[in-house]
Amino acid sequence: MAEELEALWQRLSLTEEEDENIILGSSSTKAAKERGKNYLVMKILSRKSIMLDALWKKFENDVEAKQRGADHGDRG
Repeated sequence: MAEELEALWQRLSLTEEEDENIILGSSSTKAAKERGKNYLVMKILSRKSIMLDALWKKFENDVEAKQRGADHGDRG
């Protein structure tokens, strides 16, 4: 895989427009840092939310299965 990546890298070329340098001022980097400041927190919170959604769906499925079992006279 490393060789494949190396081959792709060797073939990479930029257009003149893409090859132009971009000068960023301190306000640009400050804005980027500010925007990314809470990234990790949001990633953790969104992951936790997804886990809770999965847990809730499992709980609903378990309840439905028990209800179906009770409807058929099963116990336990």
